[in-house]
Amino acid sequence: VALEMISSVLETATHVFVQNPGVVIIIPAAAFASAAEKQAFAVNLEAMAQEVPSWTSTDGSSPNTPD
Repeated sequence: VALEMISSVLETATHVFVQNPGVVIIIPAAAFASAAEKQAFAVNLEAMAQEVPSWTSTDGSSPNTPD
């Protein structure tokens, strides 16, 4: 998943949800060694996604999609 496409990251007791436009990726808590690791992953992913500049130009087009 491209960081610039992530619209939200939600951590619950049982899962981490990564939302993109039209797609939700669900990562079970069992994928992490501990609850602290799961929480750190969610926090760091959200922070990285917010730091990535948007690739959409002022006319709404994207350089990675054909015209």
